[in-house]
Amino acid sequence: KTAYEIRPRDWSSDVCSSDLNLDLEQRRVLLRSDNAALQQRAARLLGDEEYSHRKSVVVEWLGKLPAQGDPEKGKPLFEQLCSPCHRTGGMGFKVGPDLSDVSHRSVEDLISHILDPNMAINPAYIAYSAETRSGGIETGILLSETTDTVVLVQAMGKRLTLARKDLVRLESSRQSLMPEGLETGRTPQDLRDLVAFLHQQGRAQRRHRQQLHRLCLRQRGHQRVALVQQQLQRHWAGRQHHVARLDAPQVQDLVDQRQQVVGAMQ
Repeated sequence: KTAYEIRPRDWSSDVCSSDLNLDLEQRRVLLRSDNAALQQRAARLLGDEEYSHRKSVVVEWLGKLPAQGDPEKGKPLFEQLCSPCHRTGGMGFKVGPDLSDVSHRSVEDLISHILDPNMAINPAYIAYSAETRSGGIETGILLSETTDTVVLVQAMGKRLTLARKDLVRLESSRQSLMPEGLETGRTPQDLRDLVAFLHQQGRAQRRHRQQLHRLCLRQRGHQRVALVQQQLQRHWAGRQHHVARLDAPQVQDLVDQRQQVVGAMQ
């Protein structure tokens, strides 16, 4: 008999939409598929009745969103609402998904997930509840476990190590650690500003990666030019001593390679 009770997911029951790690755009592709059988299966799993009890909230707020947002106003909102569990642009804590590169996701998609955090949950970020023998209850994401301990990660990156012998129950909530109702006390403009900030940070991260890629290419280009130059120098030195190292086509090929690399680096 184990020292505590683990309640795993009963996979014999019907699959819920929250078990499918699909964002809004992916769901729409399935629901609007040209394949009738696939569309029917998607409608059964992703239908309105299972989509979320927050669907009406999402629809209401999406209808009130302004066309544009202010990233500067969105930054303090991120720091207050999101940074305890998310990172972007070097800010925040990596508890939930990293938001450093969400610039490719639509405003509607991001707002929907903010208003309804249980719309589509990555299994890696499902919240677990641990009840201890002392009567305490701790909630967090299951980071790791061994035969002796269970490690939960909570907001602000706090790691909590619990001894298995001290646990009464360890249970999956089947829900996100991110709470519902973050829109309380906020306006549609506030959420639009928040998304504008996330998009701005995502674009900045993408530009940074592109710059690093270009720098790597330039570095490799310099290395290649240096190698070709060494080969040519050895060839000319050999000619001076009447030692034919390369024939004319080979020399021309090296010269062409050097020109091509230099041209690509400009």
